[in-house]
Amino acid sequence: MGPTAAAGAPQAVGDPIAFYTAGTNTKHVVYLGPFSHLYEISWAPGLTPMFVDLTLAGLAPRAVDRPAAFGIDGPHSRYVVYRGFDDQVHEITWTEQPWRTAARIGEWRWCIACQGLFYGPNVTTSRCPAGGTHTRPETTGSANYGLPY
Repeated sequence: MGPTAAAGAPQAVGDPIAFYTAGTNTKHVVYLGPFSHLYEISWAPGLTPMFVDLTLAGLAPRAVDRPAAFGIDGPHSRYVVYRGFDDQVHEITWTEQPWRTAARIGEWRWCIACQGLFYGPNVTTSRCPAGGTHTRPETTGSANYGLPY
């Protein structure tokens, strides 16, 4: 089983970029996924890979094509640089894994109609700002997002 399936991450739409961070002994793969979002899968040897939607986590504009990515060991920083739909160059920067906290609420899903997240178990009773109920995760292919609190 590859890292995408092991992490439960969305499928890649474009070619990935990979790098290794020696300071944390972690492998990283960044790729363009569904809905023009950038995703990162990371793992240390022997541990289960985890993924994050970098576009949502970084509140960043959607990407057009393959990103460039790298890590710096000293401050354990990671960087993704990419072209957005506005034809501007954007950067997402983060240290460690701030989204990996012990306190998380899962089952958050993405709605194609309003372009926002909603609590997935309540899809049938939800109210989408775009009208009606939020789009069902089976329709959008939304990942199961866990939000830290």
